[in-house]
Amino acid sequence: MRKAYGPEAGAYGSLKATKAGEQAMAAAKLDKPHCREIGHLDKDSPAVKKAPSAVVVHSSGLVSVTEALVSLPADQAGKPAVAAMPADCARYSARVGDKTYQYATQPVSVSAHGEAAQAFLTDAGFGGKTAMQLGAVTMRYGNVVMNLFVAGRTVAKRDLDAIVEQAYARLTKTLK
Repeated sequence: MRKAYGPEAGAYGSLKATKAGEQAMAAAKLDKPHCREIGHLDKDSPAVKKAPSAVVVHSSGLVSVTEALVSLPADQAGKPAVAAMPADCARYSARVGDKTYQYATQPVSVSAHGEAAQAFLTDAGFGGKTAMQLGAVTMRYGNVVMNLFVAGRTVAKRDLDAIVEQAYARLTKTLK
Protein backbone atom coordinates (compact mmCIF):
# COMPACT_ATOMS: atom_id res chain seq x y z
CA MET A 1 0.00 0.00 0.00
CA ARG A 2 1.09 3.54 -0.60
CA LYS A 3 0.29 6.62 1.42
CA ALA A 4 -2.52 8.51 -0.28
CA TYR A 5 -3.08 11.25 2.30
CA GLY A 6 -1.48 12.55 5.46
CA PRO A 7 -0.44 12.22 8.03
CA GLU A 8 -2.57 15.08 9.23
CA ALA A 9 -2.47 15.98 12.92
CA GLY A 10 -4.44 18.28 15.21
CA ALA A 11 -7.67 18.38 17.18
CA TYR A 12 -9.94 15.65 15.76
CA GLY A 13 -12.79 18.06 15.00
CA SER A 14 -10.50 20.41 13.06
CA LEU A 15 -8.85 17.87 10.74
CA LYS A 16 -9.56 18.22 7.01
CA ALA A 17 -10.10 14.46 6.80
CA THR A 18 -12.69 14.60 9.59
CA LYS A 19 -14.52 17.51 7.96
CA ALA A 20 -14.50 15.82 4.54
CA GLY A 21 -15.99 12.68 6.08
CA GLU A 22 -18.67 14.73 7.83
CA GLN A 23 -19.58 16.49 4.57
CA ALA A 24 -19.86 13.20 2.70
CA MET A 25 -22.04 11.73 5.43
CA ALA A 26 -24.22 14.84 5.55
CA ALA A 27 -24.86 14.59 1.79
CA ALA A 28 -26.51 11.20 2.30
CA LYS A 29 -30.16 11.15 3.38
CA LEU A 30 -30.68 7.93 5.34
CA ASP A 31 -34.00 6.18 5.86
CA LYS A 32 -32.68 5.41 9.38
CA PRO A 33 -30.57 8.46 10.30
CA HIS A 34 -29.37 6.89 13.56
CA CYS A 35 -27.46 4.28 11.48
CA ARG A 36 -25.14 6.99 10.11
CA GLU A 37 -22.61 6.66 12.94
CA ILE A 38 -22.03 2.89 12.87
CA GLY A 39 -18.34 2.33 13.53
CA HIS A 40 -17.53 6.04 13.69
CA LEU A 41 -16.21 8.02 16.63
CA ASP A 42 -18.66 10.40 18.29
CA LYS A 43 -17.62 13.53 16.42
CA ASP A 44 -20.08 15.63 18.46
CA SER A 45 -18.48 14.74 21.80
CA PRO A 46 -16.38 17.68 23.06
CA ALA A 47 -13.76 15.21 24.35
CA VAL A 48 -13.40 13.69 20.87
CA LYS A 49 -13.62 17.00 18.96
CA LYS A 50 -10.79 18.56 20.96
CA ALA A 51 -8.62 15.45 21.31
CA PRO A 52 -5.13 15.38 19.78
CA SER A 53 -5.41 13.18 16.69
CA ALA A 54 -3.70 12.00 13.55
CA VAL A 55 -5.15 10.62 10.32
CA VAL A 56 -3.42 8.87 7.44
CA VAL A 57 -4.89 7.15 4.37
CA HIS A 58 -3.21 4.30 2.50
CA SER A 59 -4.39 2.84 -0.79
CA SER A 60 -3.58 -0.04 -3.06
CA GLY A 61 -5.49 -0.62 -6.25
CA LEU A 62 -9.16 -0.52 -5.37
CA VAL A 63 -8.74 -0.62 -1.57
CA SER A 64 -8.21 2.30 0.80
CA VAL A 65 -7.51 2.22 4.54
CA THR A 66 -8.09 5.30 6.67
CA GLU A 67 -6.47 5.16 10.09
CA ALA A 68 -7.29 7.68 12.79
CA LEU A 69 -5.59 7.80 16.18
CA VAL A 70 -7.30 9.87 18.85
CA SER A 71 -5.77 10.52 22.28
CA LEU A 72 -8.71 10.90 24.65
CA PRO A 73 -8.55 12.44 28.13
CA ALA A 74 -8.09 9.99 31.01
CA ASP A 75 -11.71 10.45 32.18
CA GLN A 76 -12.91 8.93 28.88
CA ALA A 77 -10.91 5.71 29.32
CA GLY A 78 -13.80 3.53 30.51
CA LYS A 79 -16.32 4.75 27.96
CA PRO A 80 -16.98 2.91 24.68
CA ALA A 81 -15.21 4.51 21.72
CA VAL A 82 -18.18 3.86 19.43
CA ALA A 83 -21.78 2.99 20.19
CA ALA A 84 -23.12 -0.52 19.76
CA MET A 85 -24.90 -1.09 16.46
CA PRO A 86 -28.69 -0.73 16.78
CA ALA A 87 -30.45 -3.94 15.71
CA ASP A 88 -32.52 -2.16 13.05
CA CYS A 89 -29.33 -0.94 11.34
CA ALA A 90 -28.54 -4.35 9.85
CA ARG A 91 -30.19 -3.00 6.67
CA TYR A 92 -30.78 0.61 5.71
CA SER A 93 -30.65 2.85 2.66
CA ALA A 94 -29.27 6.26 1.77
CA ARG A 95 -30.09 8.67 -1.00
CA VAL A 96 -27.24 10.71 -2.47
CA GLY A 97 -28.35 13.00 -5.26
CA ASP A 98 -30.59 10.91 -7.52
CA LYS A 99 -29.21 7.50 -6.45
CA THR A 100 -30.37 5.27 -3.63
CA TYR A 101 -27.84 2.94 -2.05
CA GLN A 102 -28.61 -0.06 0.11
CA TYR A 103 -26.41 -1.08 3.05
CA ALA A 104 -26.24 -4.39 4.88
CA THR A 105 -24.10 -4.22 8.03
CA GLN A 106 -23.07 -6.90 10.47
CA PRO A 107 -20.86 -6.82 13.54
CA VAL A 108 -17.82 -9.10 13.29
CA SER A 109 -15.06 -10.10 15.65
CA VAL A 110 -11.47 -9.26 14.76
CA SER A 111 -8.09 -10.28 16.11
CA ALA A 112 -8.10 -9.84 19.87
CA HIS A 113 -6.01 -6.72 20.28
CA GLY A 114 -6.54 -3.63 22.33
CA GLU A 115 -9.51 -3.02 24.54
CA ALA A 116 -13.18 -2.71 23.65
CA ALA A 117 -12.65 -3.68 20.01
CA GLN A 118 -15.69 -3.33 17.78
CA ALA A 119 -15.80 -4.17 14.10
CA PHE A 120 -18.38 -4.06 11.33
CA LEU A 121 -18.54 -5.23 7.72
CA THR A 122 -20.93 -3.51 5.34
CA ASP A 123 -22.04 -4.37 1.82
CA ALA A 124 -22.93 -1.19 -0.05
CA GLY A 125 -24.71 -1.26 -3.36
CA PHE A 126 -27.58 -0.18 -5.56
CA GLY A 127 -29.94 -1.92 -7.92
CA GLY A 128 -29.60 -5.13 -5.91
CA LYS A 129 -25.86 -5.48 -6.58
CA THR A 130 -22.96 -4.93 -4.18
CA ALA A 131 -20.79 -2.08 -5.44
CA MET A 132 -18.29 -2.04 -2.59
CA GLN A 133 -17.62 -3.37 0.85
CA LEU A 134 -16.69 -1.38 3.91
CA GLY A 135 -15.01 -2.43 7.12
CA ALA A 136 -14.80 -0.38 10.30
CA VAL A 137 -12.76 -1.30 13.37
CA THR A 138 -12.37 0.68 16.57
CA MET A 139 -10.28 -0.30 19.59
CA ARG A 140 -8.44 1.25 22.49
CA TYR A 141 -4.84 1.05 23.60
CA GLY A 142 -4.76 2.91 26.92
CA ASN A 143 -6.25 6.33 26.26
CA VAL A 144 -5.62 6.13 22.50
CA VAL A 145 -8.48 5.09 20.25
CA MET A 146 -7.60 3.62 16.87
CA ASN A 147 -10.32 3.82 14.24
CA LEU A 148 -9.77 2.00 10.94
CA PHE A 149 -12.03 2.39 7.92
CA VAL A 150 -11.46 0.08 4.96
CA ALA A 151 -13.22 0.56 1.61
CA GLY A 152 -12.87 -1.63 -1.44
CA ARG A 153 -14.53 -3.81 -4.04
CA THR A 154 -14.20 -6.72 -1.64
CA VAL A 155 -13.31 -6.50 2.05
CA ALA A 156 -13.42 -9.78 3.93
CA LYS A 157 -13.05 -10.47 7.64
CA ARG A 158 -9.56 -11.88 6.99
CA ASP A 159 -8.65 -8.53 5.37
CA LEU A 160 -9.79 -6.68 8.48
CA ASP A 161 -7.81 -9.09 10.68
CA ALA A 162 -4.63 -8.48 8.65
CA ILE A 163 -5.09 -4.70 8.69
CA VAL A 164 -5.79 -4.72 12.44
CA GLU A 165 -2.65 -6.82 13.06
CA GLN A 166 -0.47 -4.38 11.12
CA ALA A 167 -2.02 -1.21 12.53
CA TYR A 168 -1.98 -2.48 16.11
CA ALA A 169 1.69 -3.49 15.80
CA ARG A 170 2.56 0.03 14.58
CA LEU A 171 0.51 1.61 17.36
CA THR A 172 2.03 -0.40 20.19
CA LYS A 173 5.56 0.10 18.82
CA THR A 174 5.00 3.86 18.60
CA LEU A 175 3.45 4.24 22.06
CA LYS A 176 5.93 2.09 24.01
